[in-house]
Amino acid sequence: MAASLLLSLLTQRNWALPVSEPMRHNGVDVLSADFNADGSLVVTASADGTARVWEAAAGKPITEPMQHKDAVYSAAFSRDGTRVATASQDGTARVWDARSGKPITGPIQHNGIVASAVFSPDGRQLLTGSLDKTARLWNAQTGELLVEPLQHQEGVISALFSPDGQSVVTASDDGTARVWDVRSGKARTQPLRHEDAVTSAMFSPDGRWIVTASQDWTARVWDAQTGKARTEPLRHEENANPAFKRVYKMVVATFSPDGTRVVTASADKTARVWDAQTGKPVTEPMRHDDFVASAAFSPDGLRVATASQDQTARIWDAQSGKPLTETMLHDGRVRSAIFSADGRWLVTAAQNSSARVWDAETGDHLFGLQCCADPFASAVSSPDGSRVILASSNNAVQVYDARSKQPLSPPLALESKVTSLGFSSDGQHVLTASANGTVRIWDGTSGQPLGTPLKHNSPVRFAAFSPDNSRITTISEDNQVRLWATSTGTLLREPVDDDHRIYSAVISPDGLRLVISTEDGWVREWDTKGGKQALETREMVRQESPALSACAFSPDGLRAVTAFPNNSAMVWDVQSGKVLAGPMRHANSVNFAAFSPDGLRVVTASLDKTARIWDANTGEPLGEPMLHDDEVKTAAFSPDGRRIVTASRDKTARIWDGKTGKALGEPLRHADAVTAAIFSSDSRRVSRLRGI
Repeated sequence: MAASLLLSLLTQRNWALPVSEPMRHNGVDVLSADFNADGSLVVTASADGTARVWEAAAGKPITEPMQHKDAVYSAAFSRDGTRVATASQDGTARVWDARSGKPITGPIQHNGIVASAVFSPDGRQLLTGSLDKTARLWNAQTGELLVEPLQHQEGVISALFSPDGQSVVTASDDGTARVWDVRSGKARTQPLRHEDAVTSAMFSPDGRWIVTASQDWTARVWDAQTGKARTEPLRHEENANPAFKRVYKMVVATFSPDGTRVVTASADKTARVWDAQTGKPVTEPMRHDDFVASAAFSPDGLRVATASQDQTARIWDAQSGKPLTETMLHDGRVRSAIFSADGRWLVTAAQNSSARVWDAETGDHLFGLQCCADPFASAVSSPDGSRVILASSNNAVQVYDARSKQPLSPPLALESKVTSLGFSSDGQHVLTASANGTVRIWDGTSGQPLGTPLKHNSPVRFAAFSPDNSRITTISEDNQVRLWATSTGTLLREPVDDDHRIYSAVISPDGLRLVISTEDGWVREWDTKGGKQALETREMVRQESPALSACAFSPDGLRAVTAFPNNSAMVWDVQSGKVLAGPMRHANSVNFAAFSPDGLRVVTASLDKTARIWDANTGEPLGEPMLHDDEVKTAAFSPDGRRIVTASRDKTARIWDGKTGKALGEPLRHADAVTAAIFSSDSRRVSRLRGI
């Protein structure tokens, strides 16, 4: 349910319009962004556990981070712009001063994830919705609970006030939406029932009607006073996209500004406009090639903007359903598309943590906002693809400009063989681990060492920054896992010993988990905050060769793909450890495995001289094998997912179609084996590492 909740939250939030510098969090996803009433301030909520208020014009923070203990799902201004309400995965909501960032209330506690927190129109009350099966009304100044919890049978996904602030509507996984009286906390109507989970519910602009969207593939319009259905269900096609059976099939339903129409977005790959009074379709289906994640009217109600998992956004005529602009291409799944208040601009948010601004009349791309750097780029490339660390066979390590191929730093003064390389999430620092048991941080431009070496008693096999760069995790040959403070180089807690030899490790996208493989054939997950073993995935049965060749997380961090020397790779659930797909088999050892940017495909590279594309949900092969003349060391998708680049011991890198596996162009030839190759962030260039 957590994955569905996050998708629902992301498709219902507005994203800020960037006008100057990017508004950055600590290298992790920005989950929501919203303007204050006059557009002068922006508040963002992030998976890094903070919300922040920024000057919209300058892109500069005006407050200290408003800190929760876990991801912040939403942040919203009060109508007068003086306060901010946040909702967090840590089970709390909070109210903050929008100018100072200081808390006004203590933590407002639920017994589960808080999915939403919004102010009443007059700003006096706070409404929260939680996966603890309740919505609750609080005094927004004191945090005092005002009425008994508004109870559902399952988690509450959304909760919103009516325009007059006298009622609230809640949407729940129990298959109902409910209307409540704000003063008494009593139900105003009978439950508004669907046949599956209700994913959203909202009032019409005049407060007379409610529209709900459900996993039963329908939206419905209800009388807000009586709870009676106004129309027949607004129905989308069932089972049109079975790949999304685990997430919301009907994502959102929204009224037009005048309340006469409803637009719906669905996993059946369409958005549709309906007459809110008759329930009849107004337009032909507005079709995408994949799940439509959001749909919204323009302020004048004449256009509809859609966002889709097919990596595009589109603008349509709200009367005819015909496209008005060219397709707006992205390099990741598009989560939302929102018009500016004057209707001139369209802001889109994509899964690669970027937001883009488009001319809403022409569809021309104007500029982009990189909300956060990708903290899990290649070990030899900076997150933005502009820099590459090259390590030669004689152990010379140097930072180069990826475009000009010119060195940016002198060679790093290393005293021993390099065993691990990586950049900080902002690309400014380099982290090296060596066979002599030391880990060092370097300035990525000057090549000078920073601080004192981090010391192990044996060679270090793995070293990586946390996404916010505040911590460093290291693993040594003596199977010790250590966690260090980046700023001081001191240990944050005692080293943790594993009983078995550690072969490989990878940090989760949220930076809180470390997944390791050990010689006994198990994959284990460690909590990097507490340093304690959190999970043994016993479903990973002992292999003939127990070492793990590679491990990578899906973009949403909920799955992992592992590659084994026993000729197989498999996809598994990070929380339960259950195998979801595979084994995906080669004729020889699998060296490498990674997800596509949309999480729907996996690419593997093998000693059998091939790379292969697989369906990440079923483990079935897609397309033909991508053939080399020698071992394939790595394979990587381009950021837009359209192409794959492979690196091989046959002294070539090759580019392939990301869906069919067909070769694109001639091989990129080197004088020595190519051990790694990646695309730049704009998918236009390839960086190759050879001879290591």
